[in-house]
Amino acid sequence: MLVSAGFDGHHLDTMADLRLTAGDYAELALVVGHFAPTPGRLAFFLEGGYDLGALKSSVYATLSSAIGSNYQGEKPSSGGPGHAQVATALLERQVAYETGLSVHEGEASL
Repeated sequence: MLVSAGFDGHHLDTMADLRLTAGDYAELALVVGHFAPTPGRLAFFLEGGYDLGALKSSVYATLSSAIGSNYQGEKPSSGGPGHAQVATALLERQVAYETGLSVHEGEASL
């Protein structure tokens, strides 16, 4: 499974206004990992993230969670303006996955 991992939603990144934290990306990686057909069949590719510090911590958080390591860095946010959007997108993907519907290209990004 390929995951388009855009980290420009981090609160330190000026490209988006989602105000996510590295901890949020760690939690998202756990959720996305459950969609992989078998363990070890998950690949992330970098799509965005323009604040180098935020990018470094977000990538570390994502990969730590993906391999089952306990991420201890920046805590998940308490919601922020991007939380509802991310939760809705994940729910849509889960429904599509469970019902066997295809997700249109460009829609299934982290």
